Amino acid sequence: MTATLALELDFRGYWLSGTGRGGGGADFAVDRDRDGAPVVRGRHLQGNLREAARSMALWRADGWSEETIDLLFGRSAAPGAGAAATLPGCIDIPDARLPDGARARLRDDPAGRAALTRFLPGVRIDPSGVAMNDMLRLVEASVPLRLFTTLSWTPWERCNADPDARAAIQRLRLEAGWTAMVRACLSAMTALGAQRSRGYGRVRIAAGRAA
Repeated sequence: MTATLALELDFRGYWLSGTGRGGGGADFAVDRDRDGAPVVRGRHLQGNLREAARSMALWRADGWSEETIDLLFGRSAAPGAGAAATLPGCIDIPDARLPDGARARLRDDPAGRAALTRFLPGVRIDPSGVAMNDMLRLVEASVPLRLFTTLSWTPWERCNADPDARAAIQRLRLEAGWTAMVRACLSAMTALGAQRSRGYGRVRIAAGRAA
């Protein structure tokens, strides 16, 4: 049976998980699921988990290495290497969403969907991270919400197709302990989304019992 790990993302303030495009009069628009509710994409969670894992490897925490990180969370291709150089991770990370019942109620409730976000004043930041003069803008931010997702282990035969026997053995070892390694990463994650350094995205992530 495939092991799973349920996560609850409890946002404690406004958070920005956007499309990278403007919309609705804002320069930064919230990313929504098909029911119109704010969503945190699985690829964003994956990137943050990988970032936390890299910190652990940097501090030489037990069990962490570049190979371990690649096996768990995948590896992006280097510039110019082509899509074939991208390796998927052994953990499937779906989007984090509102509960099914809440999303069902929102489908026919435009006012309810609108109440889940706020338009806030912001300042455009240049590529060096400095605020630009006379460049005020609006950002659409999500209000504090609780989102849910469930991570699962992909059978090692299906991920990171690699003939290296050492890597295969490593996968088997990880299959028994990947939930503990994910929990360790989660303990280092205190914010999600864009503009975390500006106070957005404070979150408490709770992991349920592995199934």
